[in-house]
Amino acid sequence: MNSEDLRKLLLTSDDKFSLFADPKLLGQYNMTVGEFGKLINEFLTDSEKARLFQIEYFKNANSYTKRCIMDNISDSNILLRVLEEPGLLDNVDTSYIRDAIIRLSDDAKQKILHNKEFFEKHEFYSFEIIKIIDSLSEENKVAILSDSSLITDTFKLDKYDLEKIILNLQKDENKMLLMDKYTFDNYISANIIKTMNDINKEKLVLNMGKLGPYQIKQVLKTFDVNNLMGFFEKNGEFCKNNKIEPYEVISELPADKQLQIALSLTTRDFSIDDKRKIFATLGNEVKGKLNKEDYPQEFKGALSVKSMGKNVLVELGRNPQDYAGLDELMVINPEKFSKEQKEQLKQICRVYPDMHINNTHDNGTFFSSTGKEFIEGENWIESVLSTIKPEFSKAQKIAIIDNAIGKRVSYSPDFDTEVFEKWDNRALWKIISRGYGVCNGISRLEQYMLEQVGIQSKMVSGKNHAFLKIENMEFELANGEKVTGTTIVDPTWNLALQRYGCKPNHLFLSYEDIRKRDIAPDGKDTEAHKNDEELKDATFTLDQQNLRNLCASVGLTRQDGQFPVLDFIEKSKKIDEICANSPEKNIESQFKLLQKVCPEFAKCQNSTMQMLRTISFNNPNLKFKKCVIDRVYEKDDESKTPVMFVYFESSKFGKKFYYADKEQGQFIEMQGKEFEKRFECYDRDLEKNHGRRLWEDDDKSQNVNTRADVDVAEGGNR
Repeated sequence: MNSEDLRKLLLTSDDKFSLFADPKLLGQYNMTVGEFGKLINEFLTDSEKARLFQIEYFKNANSYTKRCIMDNISDSNILLRVLEEPGLLDNVDTSYIRDAIIRLSDDAKQKILHNKEFFEKHEFYSFEIIKIIDSLSEENKVAILSDSSLITDTFKLDKYDLEKIILNLQKDENKMLLMDKYTFDNYISANIIKTMNDINKEKLVLNMGKLGPYQIKQVLKTFDVNNLMGFFEKNGEFCKNNKIEPYEVISELPADKQLQIALSLTTRDFSIDDKRKIFATLGNEVKGKLNKEDYPQEFKGALSVKSMGKNVLVELGRNPQDYAGLDELMVINPEKFSKEQKEQLKQICRVYPDMHINNTHDNGTFFSSTGKEFIEGENWIESVLSTIKPEFSKAQKIAIIDNAIGKRVSYSPDFDTEVFEKWDNRALWKIISRGYGVCNGISRLEQYMLEQVGIQSKMVSGKNHAFLKIENMEFELANGEKVTGTTIVDPTWNLALQRYGCKPNHLFLSYEDIRKRDIAPDGKDTEAHKNDEELKDATFTLDQQNLRNLCASVGLTRQDGQFPVLDFIEKSKKIDEICANSPEKNIESQFKLLQKVCPEFAKCQNSTMQMLRTISFNNPNLKFKKCVIDRVYEKDDESKTPVMFVYFESSKFGKKFYYADKEQGQFIEMQGKEFEKRFECYDRDLEKNHGRRLWEDDDKSQNVNTRADVDVAEGGNR
């Protein structure tokens, strides 16, 4: 028998429910769950359908059968009772239960939404709860959302979940009510505000007081064109205080809106400079639709330049006056320019010294220097390259360039502090001008200079460190033999050595040899150069004697072939011998010697600290309970510029502080209390020192020798 036979029986029965309530009877009929559903829908009331779950057979039925019965209950209150029946839905997916709840009336939904035990038992995903709440009328939706305990404790919705629901509300007043109820970050607040009408957008942007410039600009982009222009006209001071310029917003608008603005801009209450910037950064296709003859002369240049987003692309050979007033928008990347093109660019930079000169790294990230820095940087590069003779080998050229960078650039002294600025330390020409950089910026600088003399290299990264790999390098050895190989140059690890005339110990090394330099004094592998895949073919190391000969051939050593740092070492040892019984005089004399050897010592802090640790205060007669050579900042300096200091603790003279004064070019002694009142350690340095200031470390056995860097070149002795 099938479902049609059961239907005939039901038509003749006075007690239809009893037939459905008899599992043995139902078992005699061959029918699908769907056919069963059609029959109960035709012959049972909603109350009777719900009563089926009081029968043990249906109470323990599979999920499909239960869902079939519930699908055919249309009365919200009856369905609600079924949903809340303890244990009944244990084998039913939450996705189905969610959809069943969505079918309820708003009153029934609110009742179940307030049933904490129900939601704790069924463990809905957040997106399922969001769908349920979204199915409510707006008034009831707001009522649920206003119950913060229900939202966070019962539903465990986070701020991003709330954002999704609030964005779908129709009334601005409800959105604002909930924004007052919950604390959202700037990004979520801006996303919600963007969905409101322009009047409310403007009110919130002006009065919220917590949106950042980026979020404000994102909101302004959603304004109607006339309302946007009106906003800028009325709120110039607000925009100035928040560093928002009209062109930044307008340049990101769709072409049709930009065109609408362009056609009426001359009549708007904007300054000439603002109008010029807006015209200059319109999309190129928009400018192409404008008749430039319809515009006053002061805007024709801006309308003729090419743009990319909010930047103006500089074209060599164009009349420089076309860029008048656009300094901060002008962008160009001259890395591949010829010498003649660079000279042309210098002329433009002299007129617009604040324009942006970009360089890129392998990952496509760009870093920006100013026009003034470009001129200074290129002039310095030219001065270095002018010392390279045409007959020099590639190895000689690299040695000269690597040495020159070490003499000019220091590792950024504020690296790994809360004020470190990664962009400035990777901008090619800015590095030269400022004299500071970090590994990938310094490596890119050396790579760029090598390109100027026809040497190609590849920037390679280890663990948080970048350096250069040079393939198929040819070397002529002292015995006349010529060898070829792929090798590694690490300009960053050579900086301190080059500055003080040491032997560059990270020049022309194989992968195997440079990996040995990664092992710290405590035996830990820093993995600075670890990159098996990229460097497996770097198998060539130039031996120490041939490296010395190479450096001597280009004038980087003394006439006797020893490295200049040997003079420093010998004089430092002599001072130590003379002042053996007077440690205070020894310290003062060591400082004066270093200042004489390197007058700019206070500005090349990492190099100087390395020399102090390994030479000046690593002499036999200078033994301290404690010696700390590190950095601090002045407490009243908002920029927290690094200041080098030296701290000594000795049984003979107690405790002494010295700091490097950049203006006076000398180390100045200061009483401990005065030093601690004036200077402070960076947060990161405190964290690494377990919350204690650097001179407060409990390890009294620490002396300068334990802080020495690995493999420091000691003149002709290494």
